Amino acid sequence: DAETEKLLSSVEDLRACLIVSKVLLRTDGEGEYMGENVSVTVRKASGEKCERCWVYSEDIGSDAAHPTLCAHCAKIVK
Repeated sequence: DAETEKLLSSVEDLRACLIVSKVLLRTDGEGEYMGENVSVTVRKASGEKCERCWVYSEDIGSDAAHPTLCAHCAKIVK
């Protein structure tokens, strides 16, 4: 519902809070797991696993100096 969406959208880093590689909030309520005011679908993340943070990302190796890191981690280690 709108109230739950507003709450989840307000979390600064929902992905990190949920300990997942990616979060997509949708309002269609068509998830595989249904609960009160929320439905959830879980899928395997696309991309490769970053050697530093272990998050699956599609931008691994985007920095040639750090071919095994995601863009976020490559920026941090520079």
